[in-house]
Amino acid sequence: RFSSDPALMVDVYYDISCEMVANPDVRLTWLDNMANKLKMTGHLEEAAQTKILSAALVVEYMELLGQWNSEFSTPKRFDRIVPNLQNFLQMPAKEDLDMESEIAQSGYFTREGYTGLLTEAIDLFHQSKNFELAVNSYRMLNTVYQELDDYERQADAYMRMKDFCSRIGQDKENNRVYPNYYRVAFYGKQFGSKDNDSIMEEFIYRADPRLMIQNWVKLLEQQFGTAYGSSKVKILQNTIKPSLELSDDNTIYIQVAAVKPWYEKKPDTIFKQHFNVSQFVLEQPFTESGKPHGDLADQHLRRTIFTVESPFPSIKYRLRVEKKEWNNLTPIENAMNLLENKYNTVEELMSPNASAKQLQMEIQGSLIPQVNAGPLAIGDTFVKPAYPSSAREQILTMLQKLATILRKAVAISGKMINESQVKFQAALVGACDRFDEKVSQLILLNQKIQTESTQPDRFAVRRRFGSVLLVDSLDASQAEDESCSTPPSSKNSKVRGQLKVPKPATPKRSGEMS
Repeated sequence: RFSSDPALMVDVYYDISCEMVANPDVRLTWLDNMANKLKMTGHLEEAAQTKILSAALVVEYMELLGQWNSEFSTPKRFDRIVPNLQNFLQMPAKEDLDMESEIAQSGYFTREGYTGLLTEAIDLFHQSKNFELAVNSYRMLNTVYQELDDYERQADAYMRMKDFCSRIGQDKENNRVYPNYYRVAFYGKQFGSKDNDSIMEEFIYRADPRLMIQNWVKLLEQQFGTAYGSSKVKILQNTIKPSLELSDDNTIYIQVAAVKPWYEKKPDTIFKQHFNVSQFVLEQPFTESGKPHGDLADQHLRRTIFTVESPFPSIKYRLRVEKKEWNNLTPIENAMNLLENKYNTVEELMSPNASAKQLQMEIQGSLIPQVNAGPLAIGDTFVKPAYPSSAREQILTMLQKLATILRKAVAISGKMINESQVKFQAALVGACDRFDEKVSQLILLNQKIQTESTQPDRFAVRRRFGSVLLVDSLDASQAEDESCSTPPSSKNSKVRGQLKVPKPATPKRSGEMS
């Protein structure tokens, strides 16, 4: 099983190295084996992270032994390369070391050994096009060269740093590709904990960007089919809720879903969006009829947030899920979420380092939608008498904000085009004018609905994972009388002063299957 599951093999190598805390030479040998295994399987960044961990351990052990003197001085900025490094730096107490025997005698525990580990890490970061981490590693390496007055090696380091920094600055077309992330759950008697009768293990994998989900599923089928037999491996759809009956046989059930990094506030660069990431989101559309997709007025969304044991990037490309919570968005909440995401995406693509092609594609998808319903379809769906004024006004506010930023984006696009794109740019300008006109029509329609309406606003929207919160002034007695016509999201609400605010949804915890 170990040989057919490279991620498990990496776990084994790391666990063995941790058992050798009192023998630093053997510990670093196992980490070197682990780095080689990661390189063999194409996980170059994880191999580089392992080299950085080894360099950090060299510093820790030599300080513990009183051998890290001014000649080896260096700022310990490993956290800028390996986020949450302390998770991997298990160290023994000094009295647990056998001071009488020869320990820390290998070539690792010298100035050349330390700088050699950093240099290996830099080369691996370079190969994986992770230039930011290569620069941070060079900053640490240069402190040693400065201490030694080694100007030749400093000059070489600064030249390479300049090259890496130039590549980062010139990467306006997003030529670098970033990893895909997959939530993988394993079900069967072979997995889980005997202590709590669990029959599952759940992980987030950081995968090669060239591996799409269908290829990833095939790869897992091959790996576990080799270990247990192809007839004993079955792939579960994400719509299936596994049950305890799965433990009745020796079959391995695997469930795979693509997930994205989740942030309270999205970082401003793509590199930061993939650095020090410990939470991931899975969004699954559904309707009350049981079908996954429907009209905007019927489209719900289940959002699940997974928290892993340690942030990515890491010395491992597979990290265990430690916690998960989820929440269901109603159709109108989902619509607001779509508008908010659209606005944020356009805003992000207007940055100086963003891709002009991606910006133009995003503008086209918003103003001239050809496949999915565009933003204006949301206005057509929800700016109707059937929906309360607070919801309609929020939708219109978002559409106005989107119209403003799309106008700015079209202007930016006009400065980037070549002669062959003049007609395309003119079409975007025309579509932008029509978008503004349609939003104005929706505003007038809403004013007419407001004038003609005699019904009080009885709607409140709660957003567990967002910033939007709509409230109304309907008192408790009115709410009781009109509950039959209240949208589902405002049921089970309570009166706080004069505002009826829905109770926040209680997140379900790990162990409760979605």
